[in-house]
Amino acid sequence: MTASVPPRRCPARHGQGADIRNSYFMLVVNDSCTGPDGQPARTEIFGFFRREGEEHDDDALMTACLEVPAGSPVADLARQVGSGWKGRRIRRVARTLRRNIEQCPCSPGADCPALDEVRLFEAIEHALTGSSP
Repeated sequence: MTASVPPRRCPARHGQGADIRNSYFMLVVNDSCTGPDGQPARTEIFGFFRREGEEHDDDALMTACLEVPAGSPVADLARQVGSGWKGRRIRRVARTLRRNIEQCPCSPGADCPALDEVRLFEAIEHALTGSSP
């Protein structure tokens, strides 16, 4: 069993972005890469924690980005949770990710497993079911 790492002291993220305890969470679900038919071919799904009033990417603590086919079940699930920072389901995603970060066993120089694609998808699923991980 690993010891809990305070979010602002996560070895992989120390000094990179906002302290999650004092930040809002934003979920972005964005269609991109237009296909030959003129329709979106891909959907990007990612999130970030940012302090109120900060507006630069280097101030944000970012999740990994899920890139999935537009209209896929994963894209549809993310759309059901919603985009933006308001909403009960987005707050659930944020709560799950915060919990993951608080229990993060990552090491310096590594990508933070608490914010990877798998954890982001799990947080989205939990937000829809209303359950906790």
